[in-house]
Amino acid sequence: MEILDYFRKAVQDYLEKKPRGAQKELALHTGLTPIHINDFLGLRRTLKESDRLKICDAIGADYICMLQRGKDLIEGKDPIPKQSTPFIIQTNTDEEKVLLEQSTANYRGVPLMDSGRLAAWSNGAAFDEYETPTSEVLVYIPELGHRAKHNLVAVRVGGDSMEPLVPEGSIIIIDKEDREFVDNKVFAVSTEDGGVQTLAVKRVRKFEKAKGFVLWSENNNYQPKLVIESDWLRLCVGRVIWMWRSFDG
Repeated sequence: MEILDYFRKAVQDYLEKKPRGAQKELALHTGLTPIHINDFLGLRRTLKESDRLKICDAIGADYICMLQRGKDLIEGKDPIPKQSTPFIIQTNTDEEKVLLEQSTANYRGVPLMDSGRLAAWSNGAAFDEYETPTSEVLVYIPELGHRAKHNLVAVRVGGDSMEPLVPEGSIIIIDKEDREFVDNKVFAVSTEDGGVQTLAVKRVRKFEKAKGFVLWSENNNYQPKLVIESDWLRLCVGRVIWMWRSFDG
């Protein structure tokens, strides 16, 4: 029964960190009934492996990682050990460098999620919350303006489809709270690559005729892509608001 206990604990931990209604949404995405999931969490029934895998797919987590997380929680261990990570620091002037040396209060650390993997959820796609950030990007708070207190995440851009605007290897910051559609602006959107939901950075245009959206690449070597998706919020991950690039590339 250990495997079921580990999995149950991991699912409970996941749902406790979600807003009300998360268990119902999980049932919707797995095809299980809310009662079935509730009975499993309440030790009133078991859950076959195929259904456990459905839950993992729904929340974007690896099955083995879920079992390990549940085991760690039951044993009272920290499932995500805290490690010191390097910082990427963006400064534009010598004055900013002096300020940084004097105090870090003027800077905001934004978690850097290098994989770009996403998990499907009730209102679209989101970053896999079980992925540990590889580092943090320190950004001078005035550069973020009113967004400094928003839910932000940083991603390293792979590929050259947005060059020259966003060179390959650049680090962008996404405002996950800014998902209101604005025509011809740059957003992070959810795309599918080999059955895996991943993040793409694109300029977005509304396409009324097909009730979808056109994803535009700045690089003329890439053709625009039409996404037949009537619900913008299920496509959008957040708006791209900031970029750091290296001139060594």
